[in-house]
Amino acid sequence: MGAVVATVDLQGRYVEVNVDRTGLTLAALRRVTPWGERDVRMAVLVDTVDTLVGYDYEVPLDVNVRYRAVWDDGSSTLSAVVVMPASGQDWWVALGYPGISRPILIESFPALTSPLGHSLVQPLSARNPIPVIQARRGVQGTLTLLSLTLDEASALRTLIRQSPLFMLTGPADRGFEHGLYLLAQDYVEERAFRLAQRPERRWKITVQEVDRPPLDVPPPEQNTWQDWVVEGTTLGGWRDRTNLDLLTEPEVGP
Repeated sequence: MGAVVATVDLQGRYVEVNVDRTGLTLAALRRVTPWGERDVRMAVLVDTVDTLVGYDYEVPLDVNVRYRAVWDDGSSTLSAVVVMPASGQDWWVALGYPGISRPILIESFPALTSPLGHSLVQPLSARNPIPVIQARRGVQGTLTLLSLTLDEASALRTLIRQSPLFMLTGPADRGFEHGLYLLAQDYVEERAFRLAQRPERRWKITVQEVDRPPLDVPPPEQNTWQDWVVEGTTLGGWRDRTNLDLLTEPEVGP
């Protein structure tokens, strides 16, 4: 059975996973942590003659992690344990653009609210209503970040605009060692000091927890309100269209 070798890249904050060819077909690559297994989002997959190479950008910090290669015959191979050190940093992991992921400086972590989905039914002539209880919803709140230089501010602005869907991860003592999948909604960029020449910025971002996205998360500009896979149409053609074109063109397809 082929070997699975996991190597930590501290600068890029990802784990490179090399899976040797064995004559079998790789059915899945899974991340094994103390709280279970999950398929790895293959942000990049390089198929070479001898090995398959994948990159795990969503690896939790300060946690023992192994990788399991599952083959089409049902057998599997485990890697040795690796640990991605947090080094005291929190990270904004961009799911569509993993290459722009970067550490962030959290000024204050939000008081997270987890609302309970429910409704009340008032029967006729009854004194009290009957509760209909649904699942408790994901956390929501305001995440406040700081950037200390103009370059940091530009990078954070790019993160918010290019990757509103992201994973927040940090040291285990933060309380979200599994990683929080969040949607960055409205945000406010303000000066951290009254003096206009100072480069520091404060970012107040409204966030909402969402379910873990599917393994294939395309960059935002590749999403349109119509399916681009139409006879005679290419992805490049859709990219050339403006928002006005999309609004004024007649619908195609069934």
